[in-house]
Amino acid sequence: ALAKTLLAERRLTQELRAVDAPQLATAKVGGKVYVTLLLGHPGGPSRQTTISVSGCIGRDPKNQRRWAVVPDGKPARTVLRVHAFHEHSGLALATAELFS
Repeated sequence: ALAKTLLAERRLTQELRAVDAPQLATAKVGGKVYVTLLLGHPGGPSRQTTISVSGCIGRDPKNQRRWAVVPDGKPARTVLRVHAFHEHSGLALATAELFS
């Protein structure tokens, strides 16, 4: 989450962790699931409906408030599932399930 000030970001992070903690303890798959609306189909021309992305994530060396793929980060995987795609508008409804 990005906030306008560092204090606001710290408080928001604390609140999100407090809210997410019970859900993470009982989650059966993955850690978090986000519902997203994307411009374009993430599965490319073949229109894949399930995409898995793996990499090592850590704090962005250029901006410590952001996360990035870094060589010395912790292993993580995200599974993106496309549930619907509207050809005319180019919008895709998808979920992103995070594993780390």
